[in-house]
Amino acid sequence: VLARTSILITPAMACREWEGVQGQPKFRLGFPQLDAYIDGGMSDGQVAIILAKTNVGKTIHLLNMLHLSSQEQPDAAYLFCSLEQTRGDWFERARRIWNFYNLGCDPEDVHKETERYWKDRIRLTDLNRMTEDQLLGAIDDFIEQMGKPPDLVAVDYLGYWAHGFPAADRYAKTTEAVMSLKAIAKDRRTKIWVPHQVNRTASFGTEPDVDN
Repeated sequence: VLARTSILITPAMACREWEGVQGQPKFRLGFPQLDAYIDGGMSDGQVAIILAKTNVGKTIHLLNMLHLSSQEQPDAAYLFCSLEQTRGDWFERARRIWNFYNLGCDPEDVHKETERYWKDRIRLTDLNRMTEDQLLGAIDDFIEQMGKPPDLVAVDYLGYWAHGFPAADRYAKTTEAVMSLKAIAKDRRTKIWVPHQVNRTASFGTEPDVDN
């Protein structure tokens, strides 16, 4: 007879989970107003999806967030899954952002200093399409290389991640994609930040609404 594992959780088990997650300092994103709005930052197991119109700088916002949060938390380490951009595209943006915050650096040294800054802080993937198993494998590889789980996983962006899910329509694909990211965040005790664009019916110069 096969032994059956119970899925029941006691209050004591829930308390220990709270002490290890919600009872710990939250991860600050580097934007004071944003951190305050989400109750001081993110906790392990959480997924945040930032919605914006197309071509308004979602990736640049994300990379600025990584830079600013790494300034506040120097020991933080990031896994950046760039589904749309190449690794070279990431570096071009990273060096511009680093130079913006370090204007006194000799222009000839910007790329070297950018590489040095991120050497022990980030690992990347640049697959155009990524499966759940590949993302889980990337997290495992990250732990092996960096000696700890990522403090934040950034997946840029949700539309590309959703392409890998065999659902009937785009809405269903996106739903499955979000549920998958939530499962990974809970299972691996990490935080996941995912930009996504509203649909193209949203007019420029107007705030997106729920239908968008």
